[in-house]
Formats: sequence, structure tokens, C-alpha cells
Amino acid sequence: MGAKPVEMPADRLGELLREAQSLAGIGAWELNAKTGQVLWTEEVYTIYGLSSEKFNPNLDNALQYYHPDDRSRVEGAVMKAVNFGSPYTLMCRLIRPDGKTRFVKTTGRADTHDGEVIRIFGIIQDITELKETEKLLIESGGITTSLVEAMQEGVTILNADSIQISVNPAFCQMTGYSPEELIGLSPPFPYWPEEFYDEIFLMFDMEPEPGKTLQVTFKRKNGERFEVMLMPAKLYDKDGNLQAYFATVRDIDEEVHTKRQLDQTVYQLKKLTNSVPGAIFQIVRSNEGEIRITYISEGIVAMLPVASAEYLMDSSIKALEIMLGEEQTETLRSMLEESARLMQPFSTLVHLNTGSEAALIQVDAQPEQQSPDWVTWFGYAQDVTRLREQNRMLENLVKVTGDQNNRLLHFAQIVSHNVRSHASNIMGLLDILRESTSIQERELMLDMLGETGNKLDETIRNLNEVLTINRNVNPPKTKVNLAEGIVKVLDFIREELDSHLVRLKVDVPEDLEVHVVPSYLDSILLNLLSNCIKYRSHYRRLEIVVSAEQSCGEVILKVSDNGLGLDMQRYGDQLFGMYRTFHGNPDARGLGLFLIRNQVEAMGGSIQAESVQGEGSVFTVRFV
Repeated sequence: MGAKPVEMPADRLGELLREAQSLAGIGAWELNAKTGQVLWTEEVYTIYGLSSEKFNPNLDNALQYYHPDDRSRVEGAVMKAVNFGSPYTLMCRLIRPDGKTRFVKTTGRADTHDGEVIRIFGIIQDITELKETEKLLIESGGITTSLVEAMQEGVTILNADSIQISVNPAFCQMTGYSPEELIGLSPPFPYWPEEFYDEIFLMFDMEPEPGKTLQVTFKRKNGERFEVMLMPAKLYDKDGNLQAYFATVRDIDEEVHTKRQLDQTVYQLKKLTNSVPGAIFQIVRSNEGEIRITYISEGIVAMLPVASAEYLMDSSIKALEIMLGEEQTETLRSMLEESARLMQPFSTLVHLNTGSEAALIQVDAQPEQQSPDWVTWFGYAQDVTRLREQNRMLENLVKVTGDQNNRLLHFAQIVSHNVRSHASNIMGLLDILRESTSIQERELMLDMLGETGNKLDETIRNLNEVLTINRNVNPPKTKVNLAEGIVKVLDFIREELDSHLVRLKVDVPEDLEVHVVPSYLDSILLNLLSNCIKYRSHYRRLEIVVSAEQSCGEVILKVSDNGLGLDMQRYGDQLFGMYRTFHGNPDARGLGLFLIRNQVEAMGGSIQAESVQGEGSVFTVRFV
């Protein structure tokens, strides 16, 4: 197996691209159509003869360096691009600060969004050497060998009959052919790939535009294809007769390969960033203090109500106001400013209104000082709404489990106490029964044993009922119409209500639904209403009020009466305990409120009591 090729890092690819631009005399520039800000690559400064450290370009001072005869033409083309998005390519002259004139070719292309021009991208190429070469050839009336050999780029010259009459050393080195192998040949030439014959022949029939370059595929002597930049020209004598075909040829294969690698790397990086569940972004603060989003991956679409990441690309941070609101946007801006001042990362949570529901977004960013005034943040944003909900559910599960363990511990203590008490009574009665010789006494002991056995059976049934509730941590719930549930229970105890002349008021919306275990709801309502009757005052007519409302995602049920009431200072902490009774009622088992609390809490709700002795009680149940 062969050695695995070493992949070139992206930063090295960028460095090669910059070197290629320098060698080609090509610079790139950008004009922000909104702010007028102009950005140049280093090669543009070189073409202008200016220092990037001392000169801060803008549209006005950049135009001042064009030749007075060319300036209005350049300015007009730029304005048409800004206002109408019209592309342009111009050949014109620059006058450097040292007074020297340079011929340049400048091209501009508009970048639009929703029909509005956002930026103008362009390149500028120094073609002075080519123009001067062309001038020498025309003025000399012929082509000299010394001139051809002086060209640093490849040169190929054909006479009017399309016969190859000259190639320079650079062209020979580029193609691998010697002059002897090429001079005297007519088309098609051996450095033309067969698959591109028609395309190259067509160029001979065209009148080339001065300074226009063409990208063409050539073939080396070893058969290898490579990309070249061809600048063709037709030379005429003073009478207008065709004298020669002249072309400069530059090998750009490495540049093309580098660009392809760079494009592939960019593509892979974008593909990688777009595959991340959240959104990767880049934010830049310019030397004017403007904060802009310069890159954001497609993961933003899943979090924000936007059609694509391009919606936010190269937009001001103010564009986030529609989703964050003014206050949160300003808070985010302040955090960015503080992060830039301290050069420290920041992390924050922002609330988004996506239209259908609120979302919680975690934003983390790391600043990087690009220059004294330029700061770039590389960051990551992710929707943590579901994670927060899962954490909330986990916390609730931990709480429910803790409550369950406490209830089970309490239940174990009750079982131990109550069963042991009955067992002791039985053992004691059996001991007396063994020692007794009186038939009457033995019959009495047997009756007492039967009564104790019945009490033990009742206790076991009660404990089993409690255990059934506690064993079911998350019982299945369903939606129940609360008003209908109340009517069903009231019908069940209607005879008791009527016999005690109870004044009953029910204030519950007919369409109010509660998410409950139906059997638990029946038990809760039955116990609460039965307790109202059981612990009524004998000095006034019993009044019961049942009301309910929905608030903040909860259904709040209240059952109040004007019965005996209770001293909450004395008994409040024992009210929901098992086998706790407080009024000496012979029918009281001390189990009803204990069961209610367990059933309510098993469904994730809560119950509270308010009571004044001699005035009555209010029980409030919250269903979630």
C-alpha cells in the first residue's frame, strides 16, 4: 500500500492562495453597499503603491488614484453596481503616489439579498507589463527574440498564417517541449488537448478584447493536463494588415488545484458545521464599533423562524431583535462588548419566541483579537429547551422518589406499630385464655379475640390500600370533566346531604378538565365531602362550597364548610397523618385525609388545609 497523502491545513491553503495572487498581480476587494466600508487584500495595496499600515481605503480616496480621464468611467460603473447590481469589467490607468502610471483591469460583481445590493466583490489586476509588451511589438513592426525571452510568463507567437514562429523559455518549461519541437508547426499544436480543439480554434476566429484573459486547458509533453491563463492578442501593421497572433500564457494549475482544495475544505467545513445539532457562528466587531454576524451554519434554521442561514449572514446584530426583543438584544450586545474589553469568553441563555412556543437558547462564544480595533467571536448556539425540560423532569423524579421513600418509611413505621399492637393484644388474650378455668371468662376472652382479629383485618386492609397507592409512582392519568366528576360523587351521597339539610354551592366551570386518575379523583371528592358532613356543627345548618378554577397550568379545587373546624396550631402537622382523629367521632378511622394526600401527591399535585376551630375548614387541592 502506498503512503497516505498529507492533507494541507486550511490556513496553509489560504497562504498559498495569497502567494498566488501576489505572483499573478491580482488583488481582491470588497465594498459594503450599506456602510461604504472598503476592504483590500495586500496585493491591492501593492498595485496602488500604498502601505496597508498607513492607508485606510474608502470609495472616495480609492477613486482619486485613477487617471483623470478614467476616473468618471470607474465611478459610474461602481455606482451602477451599487444601485442596480450591474457587473462590470474595465481597463483603466492608475497613477501611483510616486507618479508612475499602471495599467489595471478591474472587475466588480454585486451580491444581493431580496433584490437589494449588500456588497460589491471585485478583483484588480496589474496588466502594465502586458500593455507595454504589446506596445513594443506594435512600435517595432516586428517581434524580437530578446523581447520574447524577457517575458517571465510563457509567450507563444504565430504568424498571420497561424504558423508557430516563436516560443520563449518559460513556455517551453511549462509545456515540456523544446523550441525545435514546436516552431514551424501549424494548428492543432501538440500542447492542445484533443478534447479542447474546437474551443481553442474558436479563439483564433474571435477578435480578442484588449486585456481579456481566458482560462484554457493545455497538455504537457508527458500527457498531463494543466490549467493556463491565456491573454491573446492580434497584432496589425500600420496598414491594418494582420501581422501576428500573440499570447501570454501563465500556468495556473497549482492555483486552480489550490483553489479546488480550498473550496473542498470550505465545503467540508460547511458540511461539518451544518451537521452539528446547534448553530456555529462568527460575529465581527469592526473598527467603527459595528457588530455583524459574518457566518452562521444552517443549524440556525431549526432554532429560529428563518428560511435559511443566509437570512442572518452579514447582517447587523440588530436583526436578532425580531426574535430576541430589544432588551435581550441590547443585553447580548453589552456582553459582547464586555467580552471584547476583557478578551474573555462569555456564555448566556436567551429566550426566543419562535411563534409556536418559547425556546431557550444557550449561547457560548470565544473572542479573538484580529487587530487593535477588530474583534471576532467564534461561537456555538444550541436549543436547550428540551434539555432543561428533561432536567426538570429528572429533578421532579428525584423529588417524587424521595417523597415515595419517605412515605414508605412512614408506612413501615405504621405497619410495625399497628400490627405489633394488635399482635400484643392477641398474645395477651391467649395467655389469659390458657390460664382461665372459668367458662364465662373464657367466652369473654374469645369474644375479645374475635374483636381484636376484626380490628387487625381492618388494619391490614387499610394498610394494603395505602400500599397500593404508594406503590404506583406514576399512575396513568386521563382528562376528566371536573364538574361531571363532582356531580357523580354528590349523587352518591345525595341521601346524606338531604337528610342533614345541607346548603350546597358548586361553582365549577362546565368545561373545566383535570388530568387525573379517575378513581383517585372519586376517592378525594368522596372523602372531602363526607368529612364535611361527618364533622358538621350541631349548632348551625351545614354549608358546603365546592369551587374550582384554572391558573398557571394548574386546576385548583377548593372544598370549604362551616363545620367544627380545628386548632391548626395544635394539630396542623398531624392533620394528614394515618389514624389521626381529633373530634372523638366514633365513626372516625383517621384514614381519609391520609389517603387523600397520598392520592393527590401520587398524581404530582398537592393539598393544603386552612381551619379555624368552631368556624370551619377549607381544603385546597392543586392538580397539575
